[in-house]
Amino acid sequence: MALKNDYKYIAVEAVFPFFGIFYSIKNNAVKSFPWLFALFFFFFGTQITITDTNDFGRYVQNFLYLSNDGNISFLEYFFSLNEGNQIDYYLPFMTWLISRFTSNSQLYAGILAMLMGLCFGFNFAYIAKRLEYTNFFSLVLLFLLFLIPRTFLCTHRWWMALQVFLLGALPFVLDGKNKYVLFSVLSIFIHFSFLYPLALLLVYRLFPRRSLLPFVVLFFLVNILDSLDINALAKIFEQYLPDNYVARNESYINAEFLEHNWFSQSYKILWKYINIFLAFYIYLNSKMLFGSDSRLRDVFVVALLIGSFVGITSMTEWGGRYSDLSNFLFCCLYVLILSKQPNESNGFYKVITVLSPFLVYNILFQIRGILGAVGLESLLFGNVFTTWLIEESVSVLSLIK
Repeated sequence: MALKNDYKYIAVEAVFPFFGIFYSIKNNAVKSFPWLFALFFFFFGTQITITDTNDFGRYVQNFLYLSNDGNISFLEYFFSLNEGNQIDYYLPFMTWLISRFTSNSQLYAGILAMLMGLCFGFNFAYIAKRLEYTNFFSLVLLFLLFLIPRTFLCTHRWWMALQVFLLGALPFVLDGKNKYVLFSVLSIFIHFSFLYPLALLLVYRLFPRRSLLPFVVLFFLVNILDSLDINALAKIFEQYLPDNYVARNESYINAEFLEHNWFSQSYKILWKYINIFLAFYIYLNSKMLFGSDSRLRDVFVVALLIGSFVGITSMTEWGGRYSDLSNFLFCCLYVLILSKQPNESNGFYKVITVLSPFLVYNILFQIRGILGAVGLESLLFGNVFTTWLIEESVSVLSLIK
């Protein structure tokens, strides 16, 4: 029935993918979000410019190698991988499975992105359907929520794991549906690193939560630290992990691959201070903002716990990606609070109004990332029908530069 009732959003999305997403979020097309996101990310995945230096370029090379070997079984392929890659199961299986029926790297990318988009669409709809009221700033936050998981990395297994983790975490925290945590457990088989947020999710209910102050103080202290011996902390956990997990863990902790200029880090820095400021504001006004809604209070606690974890992991090159999880949870919280407090005379509305230039900057920063992933023809003329006719190796951002 959802498809029948919201066919216009599906039609617009199929022909005008970028406008379709904007149009559907603006009109909060809740029932159609899973299918709209699946369509958008299928198209977007097929049009991502591939280089030999990024992770997805290596995925494609591996896929093309596999597609030329029609006799290799999944187990043969899996055990041919180096030991450090034998702890993630989703990408090896999908690469092998898709290579059994096609050697088209565009279709490979599209399927990976589509599956991520479908999960993302369910998570997005889960938050959007809880909106009691919508106003300009709640829509700004919804657009930001769409862009937080770095849309241009939709083919990467880590961001697939993020969405699967959230499929369980959101109903587990917001509705107390314990069985949904199984989705979060599945995320560790997509990317092993979700073992850590999973542990926090499972133990958060064991913490005494009468007072929010300890969680707020921990979040603040950890996020203003300039240095911490991450390796020493990692050693504590590694003694309980299998050897192949330890080797992979160490490779991520010691990795160096990010730019270190202010602009490249500005998105992360702005989010950090926005979240710190709003965490204190929400704490000081928690009775008014949460009222009797204990589930919204629990979202705040989980966001603070994972945000504290992010404050530690962000001291490594690779660990900064956890900020997408933390920021997503915080943004969900802001959307839901603003929906309950939509009046312009309300304090939270005024705070979001003041912060809106920084939120818009973060939206523009993420749009820049999208322009760095697709070519000009894809942006202007591409859709799910024409995508097979478009082959570009230069992104819009590269053309601008």
